[in-house]
Amino acid sequence: MTGPERRDILKKPSNTKSYITTLVLIFLLWWSADNTDSSIAKLIEGFPEMGKLLVEMVPPDWSYIDVVWKPMVETIQMAVIGTTLGGLVAIPIALLAAGNVTRSPWIYHPARIILNLIRTIPELLFAGLFVAIFGIGAMPGVLALAFFSFGLIAKLTYESIEAIDPGPLEAMTAVGANKLQWIHFGVVP
Repeated sequence: MTGPERRDILKKPSNTKSYITTLVLIFLLWWSADNTDSSIAKLIEGFPEMGKLLVEMVPPDWSYIDVVWKPMVETIQMAVIGTTLGGLVAIPIALLAAGNVTRSPWIYHPARIILNLIRTIPELLFAGLFVAIFGIGAMPGVLALAFFSFGLIAKLTYESIEAIDPGPLEAMTAVGANKLQWIHFGVVP
């Protein structure tokens, strides 16, 4: 590609296009605000209530700590169990989704699609689904957090695995390491 052709790619968009895009965005913003009954006036009207809430929060009222202590501990336990379950399931799936570990696109593409689908579903939707299945309790929360953690941990892990320097892995293969040794000594560290 020569110099003048390259400049054509980098040229500034026309003013007409910019104005039309701006007008469309302003219209969408107005339309969304109108249909959701949002307004700056209502936001400003709510400031005194926000101030009252903040004043009531400081200093904290510790008289009801006995009421909230048990649910607070249960919430922390749910988070620990859900994150642990999600992480335990995420590691093998991350290995399958990493293109440098699983060379077959027939394996790593479906694994990535599943991860992307799970990550697009909000945890509140998972929570509602699991409440419908298991009823009210800790189990739906644990499972919703497990699915959320699974998607996040698997995505971050497989991206980290793909960023590994291939040199040591190729050297291990050259000296006869099998796939499990390759993962144990080359990928995990």
